[in-house]
Amino acid sequence: MPNVRAVDFPPLEFVISLGPDRSFVVSEMRGRSGGVFDELSDAVLFVRVECQARGCAVAMKFDQNLACIRAAG
Repeated sequence: MPNVRAVDFPPLEFVISLGPDRSFVVSEMRGRSGGVFDELSDAVLFVRVECQARGCAVAMKFDQNLACIRAAG
């Protein structure tokens, strides 16, 4: 019987940023998933669905430029 080890994969961690064409770019910190969206709500939904599908908590951050835009309203 082969020697088998359990491997823990780090949870998904997403960053949402504003693309040069005003799109919303979703990047997973370790390159495991991502996408480009026209609407911020679609980008957030993508993150939630990806996390739910993998059974992990939602971990999402906004890059500094997008965070400033969101704070300004």
